[in-house]
Amino acid sequence: LLVKQGGLQLVRLLRELRGKIALPDISRTEYLSNYAKVAAKGHKDAEVVLSQLQSLSGQRVTAALPQDKFWESRGPRILEDLEDITFEIIATADLKAAALDRAVEGRKPAKSPNQDIKDCLIWECILSLPTGSEVIFASRDLNAFYRDGKFDESLLKEAEAKGILITPVDTTKRNLFEAVELLK
Repeated sequence: LLVKQGGLQLVRLLRELRGKIALPDISRTEYLSNYAKVAAKGHKDAEVVLSQLQSLSGQRVTAALPQDKFWESRGPRILEDLEDITFEIIATADLKAAALDRAVEGRKPAKSPNQDIKDCLIWECILSLPTGSEVIFASRDLNAFYRDGKFDESLLKEAEAKGILITPVDTTKRNLFEAVELLK
């Protein structure tokens, strides 16, 4: 979030408006896992490139790389820094069962039966929000939550039936400026 274009503006606006990011615990776990994978790969790639430069130049190459395994503390710290604007949704046994039913039946956001349990659990967590909740929904998963480039109408209707207003944002531009504009 903080490294996306528009991310800092979104965080600032959420703080000003006392808005919250709905954060299902499965999304938190997935974020930390992906953060660690990308950070570890980036660190290893940098080490390889520095070694190659040293071999090619015949000179000692020094660079200040972050401490090895920095991601183990940095990832959780990033989330801690955002605690004031996040609303963590714990996936209860009931939500997990509902997500499993949805996935087995192949109902959106599952693409086909027995698939996409994580997307279904995220959606069930959103549906568990209190009636009257307004959600600005951003996801890069255009297969699970979108159909033909637009947010899936059946998901919007399902949320509306529970009294939850979903406003999807276009994430194909890979920035959060649309969400920033919606909050202004």
